[in-house]
Amino acid sequence: MADTNDEPLSKKIKTDESKCVRCNRFIRKTAGPAKLINTREDAKKIHEDIELLVQVGDVLCQKCCSQLRLQKSITKRQLQKQTDELASKSNPRQNISLISEQEMPYEVVDQEPHSFTPPEQDTDSATPINSKSASQDSLTSFNQFSQSSTDDPSYVPAMQTPSVEIIEMSFPRVIMSHAYCFICRSRDDIRDVPFEARMQAFVKRRIFIPRRNKCCNKHLIKKRFFEEEVAEIRVVSNECSIEVTEIKKFMDKLFNKVNARLHEHIGDYSISEERVKALTGHTWENIILLHNMMSTMRDSKNCNITQALVIFLCKLRSGNSDNLISAILDVDEKKVTNSINAVLKCFKDHVLPKHFGIHAHSREFFISHTAASANRLHNLDNRLALICDATYLRHKKSANNAYQRKSYSDQKKTALCKPFTICTTDGFIVDVPRPFNATKNDAQILEYLLTLPNGFSNILKKGDIFVLDRGFRDVKSLLEEKVKEATARGGEVDC
Repeated sequence: MADTNDEPLSKKIKTDESKCVRCNRFIRKTAGPAKLINTREDAKKIHEDIELLVQVGDVLCQKCCSQLRLQKSITKRQLQKQTDELASKSNPRQNISLISEQEMPYEVVDQEPHSFTPPEQDTDSATPINSKSASQDSLTSFNQFSQSSTDDPSYVPAMQTPSVEIIEMSFPRVIMSHAYCFICRSRDDIRDVPFEARMQAFVKRRIFIPRRNKCCNKHLIKKRFFEEEVAEIRVVSNECSIEVTEIKKFMDKLFNKVNARLHEHIGDYSISEERVKALTGHTWENIILLHNMMSTMRDSKNCNITQALVIFLCKLRSGNSDNLISAILDVDEKKVTNSINAVLKCFKDHVLPKHFGIHAHSREFFISHTAASANRLHNLDNRLALICDATYLRHKKSANNAYQRKSYSDQKKTALCKPFTICTTDGFIVDVPRPFNATKNDAQILEYLLTLPNGFSNILKKGDIFVLDRGFRDVKSLLEEKVKEATARGGEVDC
């Protein structure tokens, strides 16, 4: 055996057939450095923690060491919480407190007949004494003595330290981090990973994220990870330790998730980016931006703002009936109609006046949206250039006879209305005035807009340019009158 004694102790532990005294696994099959029990004091402490026979020379794997440290930390916090609760409820005359396992528990009382002195231990005895069991036996006998001998109704017996049950499961786990982001290792703008994000990673990739792990705010969108962030999560272990309370919480959440409808998944942002873009034509980031603009709209009992906004955008994108949208999103038809009306009212009264139209931005803002190619072609030199044109929006034949006559276009031979678009040379939409009747031509519509007292003629100045097609030739004289030296330029546009 002389050759084995010459090897380093850490290498010997890894190469021989030693097993962990707690989990009974081979040390050579575990990760990380193992702990060798060298002294009787260490063996006694570990024996008290794991309640198993521990001798000098036994080995404890790194995983078991970490779990024991975690369990001690949890027990210490719970003990401190109970001590604070007892201190807040106790009488000022009393001094009730919890003491450590190494001390003998006793209570100091002012009344002499009820005073109690803990028994002394025989330090000369050669028989080893388990301090934990001795402490518990003394505590039990003292509680029985106190309950039988005191009549004080405010007396509170000493509390025993509760244990937290931890279960090991074979789920992939990320790194445990409390000082930096577990995704990008950054230490700036970090927070605890929300339970919704932990649940998302578990459902998408079966990855367990420990409680109190940290991540950056930039990885989250409404308490959930971005889809691309979930794909970037790295696994460091194929086993994890989960508290029993955490397992119950996960099971309850999975139950609610399985029974939830699509409309409810939209409300908590749990559907994928691709699916919401297929329904609305927008990403979650765009929808959240619109959500923040709708500050005057409030959540209702059956529908929140996000759900109403997705219903409205789905209606705009597809043009389907309310009945069909209710079937797609698994929601009542009446709720679809009410959501669309509520979003329309909020947009009309609060969103559009602040963020869209002539009066929402300054003249300099519109000039900043001049395309470089248009600036070189027309030598704009800090002048405003606007492009105007009407388009067609076809619809079914109206039952209103008066509007039916106005909505029929002789040119297109169908019923339609004409939205009028005003935009800058880089495509930024300045305004879209109300849809006009099909009997109005482009020149008549522009003439009407120029005569409005609060119209877009207020932002025009001498030298500004309109880029128009030949359908506006009848309004050129009015443009020259409103804006001196205004020039109508442009070629024929196919409609």
